Amino acid sequence: MTAMLRRRALPVALGGALLLSAVSGCAEEDDGEAAAPALESSAPAPEDTPATDDDLVAGLLPEDAFGPAATVTDVDVRELSASASGAGVLPQGVTLTPAECTEGLGKIQPDPVKFDAVAGRSAETPRTLTVQMLLEDGEVEAGSAADFETFLDRCSHVDITAPDGTTGSLDLRPLEIPQVGDVTQGVAFTVTVGTPDGTGAAVNALMAVAVEGRRMVFLSQVAPDGAALDEAAFSDLFDQAYEAQGDV
Repeated sequence: MTAMLRRRALPVALGGALLLSAVSGCAEEDDGEAAAPALESSAPAPEDTPATDDDLVAGLLPEDAFGPAATVTDVDVRELSASASGAGVLPQGVTLTPAECTEGLGKIQPDPVKFDAVAGRSAETPRTLTVQMLLEDGEVEAGSAADFETFLDRCSHVDITAPDGTTGSLDLRPLEIPQVGDVTQGVAFTVTVGTPDGTGAAVNALMAVAVEGRRMVFLSQVAPDGAALDEAAFSDLFDQAYEAQGDV
């Protein structure tokens, strides 16, 4: 369960082409080929990957904030960069409908390579994976609230089709989170995938981001087995994440 959760969840938790990793992951499992765990991605990190910033690490949530059942790990920036870049690429032949939603989905994820300083922490339980990132300087962009609402209106439902007959869908909706910083955005989504042999899978996820000045606070949580997530608890954790980074 741990390897499967990590394989499916980290690219999803980072946002971006979350649904694409679910589609390709199901196809690999159906072929009997297990993909490498996402936290141990073989994809090389870009040469200009920023270093983990010790000051930002001090602003991450403490281990006890994730609960007694969580295994908390500081995530190497190179792993974040490799997973983020891999999650932003469409597998060959996969199509999305409406097609214009492809670019918008790709912009959901913060790309660590575009920042000067990054720190990340993951918290894993038997059913969920939570990822927090602090990103500073560089190209801090969260988009306007109006643009985000327009994207959700146009792309609240996206159909997925793969050449092998695998089909799926992505359903997005706004997530109510504390309004902190200069810009705050939240989204909840569900990815469902079905293969020609009748195998199915579902992934639920929550994401929230706040931008204040030149810093971005990012938090996500994924349930790769389709279990429901506690949105109120996630919202409270996001509020804690924002408060924790304020002193560094």
